[in-house]
Amino acid sequence: MEVFALTRKLVDLESITGNEARVGACVLQLLRELTSQYGGGAEQIEVAPERFNVLARFGEPVVTLSTHLDTVPPFIPLHEDKTHIWGAALAIPRGSPPR
Repeated sequence: MEVFALTRKLVDLESITGNEARVGACVLQLLRELTSQYGGGAEQIEVAPERFNVLARFGEPVVTLSTHLDTVPPFIPLHEDKTHIWGAALAIPRGSPPR
């Protein structure tokens, strides 16, 4: 999948904490398609009603990339200009900003 199309698809899904099931299902489907091409797999791990983690595996060695699928309110719909794609979850800073 083309990276900008994927970005648009994911950002267009409202995923405020507690309401991330749709984006989780989307990521799970995409990862199942991708992993099946390379002898891997993806699974849904229930956390709470309507909330789950997604685990994808590709061969050896085991590498874990861990992140979250939910965003903080308010939902910011996708919009674009000639050089940027804007929307919720495109950049959620962690820790102190660089100096």
